[in-house]
Amino acid sequence: MMSLSSCGDTGWTYRAGNSEITSGMYIGLSIDALQSAYSAEGVESSSSVFKQQVEGQNGLDWVVSKTAGLAREYLAIEEKFNELGLSFTAEEQASIDSYVEAYWGYLSSMYEDKGCGQASFKKLLTNTEKRQKIFEALYNEGGERAVDEAELKAVYEKDYVKAVYISVPLIDDNRQALEGEELEKQKKAAEDLLKEIQDGKDIEQVKADFESSEGSGTAADTAEYIYREGGYPEALTKALFDAKDGDSGKTESGSYLYVWQKLKLDDAGFDQVKGTILSREKNEEYAELVTQWGSELAVTENQAGIRKHSPKNLE
Repeated sequence: MMSLSSCGDTGWTYRAGNSEITSGMYIGLSIDALQSAYSAEGVESSSSVFKQQVEGQNGLDWVVSKTAGLAREYLAIEEKFNELGLSFTAEEQASIDSYVEAYWGYLSSMYEDKGCGQASFKKLLTNTEKRQKIFEALYNEGGERAVDEAELKAVYEKDYVKAVYISVPLIDDNRQALEGEELEKQKKAAEDLLKEIQDGKDIEQVKADFESSEGSGTAADTAEYIYREGGYPEALTKALFDAKDGDSGKTESGSYLYVWQKLKLDDAGFDQVKGTILSREKNEEYAELVTQWGSELAVTENQAGIRKHSPKNLE
């Protein structure tokens, strides 16, 4: 649902309920849409996107349409956040404030020079945090779309392993591949580490000793919960998923030898990664839901503001 406005006030672009997209926020959303356009398949970064087709559509039209969609989603999130009675704790708000300050130092030149100031940037970023809050309210225990914990645990047990590994470099300080005696020395070191573990020495102590410049370190808990597609070296990931709990081994991948031991998955690990699993399982569904909210929202559109702050002004 949409009503149109052609008033002379160009300080805003879209409104719904008690929320609006100011001109600065619209510019910020346009920048995000433009970046999405350059990430689309077939778009050349060396040429203006406005001179290209994006997903079969004129580049400028695509960016304008994408910005309108982002604006609708922003307004929908504001409405749903209030509808659900959600709010930020003092600690959460302080974290948002700190995040804005930190990132503004990097992004101010990109946004402010185009007309999106820090206040507008903060509203957009805060909306992103509201979006996450709504996700948690809907999909966590007690939410209307709550996912059964047993379902999440099944994913955990299928797609994660717990392991400790020691990285033995096969490169020097300049990242040049070792050769000859130096290479053999590192390979022998890895074999010795594995033998210590297989002889019963705690891998954490073996790791601490190896990494200590004095040859004797203090053991710490360095176990990791490794996701099957988490970006770890492919050979290491395969070895760990093929192994049984308690197994240890040595795997070469790229510039390192990895001496590892697979441990038994535990409830502490599930608690640690449960939120990540939930996001991975439900993010696509949630994105579609937010888009639906936006498309169904009664929005007032200010054509004068949209024309004045057209994304074409960004390039």
